[in-house]
Amino acid sequence: MFETVLQQLGINSSIWVQLALFIVAFLILHLFFFTPMMKYLKKREEKTTLLAEQIKEVQIKFEEKQTAYKTEKANLYREVTGILNGYRKQAEGAHHQLVNDGKTKSLETLTQGRTAFMKEYEQVKKELILRINEAETSLVKTLWR
Repeated sequence: MFETVLQQLGINSSIWVQLALFIVAFLILHLFFFTPMMKYLKKREEKTTLLAEQIKEVQIKFEEKQTAYKTEKANLYREVTGILNGYRKQAEGAHHQLVNDGKTKSLETLTQGRTAFMKEYEQVKKELILRINEAETSLVKTLWR
């Protein structure tokens, strides 16, 4: 009965030859294909892991630099605001004094004060823009290293 089932399945005495050929083919494939492929895949996985770690490090550095940039930007903004507030206070004091001195004198002095203020304001503005540009340039250079 067992022999009948084997014959119905198409299995005959050549099964041992087929099995031997399969084992030889498997060993050859294993030696020349599977093993090198596994080594390649392992190296690729190691490279990918290394690159992922490097990306994380770069992201951390970027976030640190971005935080430092934002802090510097906020400090510059506070500095500019302080300067502008100082000039506003000076202008208000000059205005009150000019009003007390009379309309004619106040218009003349106010015009002079505003002209000087605008010159200094433009100078400070240019200087601050230059500082911000330098800070941005420094940040970009640092990030691209």
